[in-house]
Amino acid sequence: MGHVLVTGASGYLGQWACISLREAGASVRGLARSPKPAVLSSDVAWVTGDVASGVGLEEAARGCTHVLHLACLPFGDSGRSPVDAEQINTLGTVRMLEAARTAGVRHFVYASTAYVYGSRARAPSDEADVPHPDTPYGASKLAGEIWCEAYARAGVFSACMLRIFNVYGSAADGSPRPTVETVFLRELLAGRSPVVRGHPDSGRDFVHVNDVMCAFEKAIAGAVGTFNVGTGTVRTLVEVAEEAARAVRVDLLPRVEVTGEPPTRLWADTRRAARDLRFEARVSLAEGLLGLVSAVSSAVAR
Repeated sequence: MGHVLVTGASGYLGQWACISLREAGASVRGLARSPKPAVLSSDVAWVTGDVASGVGLEEAARGCTHVLHLACLPFGDSGRSPVDAEQINTLGTVRMLEAARTAGVRHFVYASTAYVYGSRARAPSDEADVPHPDTPYGASKLAGEIWCEAYARAGVFSACMLRIFNVYGSAADGSPRPTVETVFLRELLAGRSPVVRGHPDSGRDFVHVNDVMCAFEKAIAGAVGTFNVGTGTVRTLVEVAEEAARAVRVDLLPRVEVTGEPPTRLWADTRRAARDLRFEARVSLAEGLLGLVSAVSSAVAR
């Protein structure tokens, strides 16, 4: 697998990526603004740096054959500060591309997002569809994709762009994340019906973090192009809440608080990923939620 630099390595996906790539036989170096998380082993090298300012990027990329670029400003923070989203998600990507070029990196993998399609996208979303982002996060991540494609077309290195859908699963240290499925499980374990707010027909493509790691490994192996990373199945929040109730073995139906917002249904067309990336999601929603129960139970007990 070579020598892989993982940017944003202290984040949710970054920690998992360092662990999974190391287990797959890669030599791994992490880059983040914060110190190395305790969950990462001593054989994961570490550089403290910042893609927004460019500090530490050339040092981090030196000697690496591959880059997995995960560093970004998340969806919520990007919405609150579009300027910071542009600075980190777009310009930060350009800085990392330049550092990779200088270091002689051979292959660049960019973690993009389903939000590049926009909330009113045709569903399921195909990689050939024209992106219509309607959020600062989606717009800034699409700009990063375009920069990656420009470097690849110029022959600097090969590039793979992964449009990741709604990731769920525990953190690398086993703790639950404050996401919707975790909230549902917490309520159910406390004996309360989970509350679903919004349009009951809104749905997402929930892809487990283990499957995302599989996609990363296949992309690092040399895949070229743009690929959706999802299950190809849409699940409403009502369905997720019902599945969560089955996972904790309680007979509680979700309460739906309907709002005036129109329904949003965003899920992946997975045919290109299956054909060219040779990636197919394996973890069902039922299996994924069942695996979260113990983590949420432990957190509730604390």
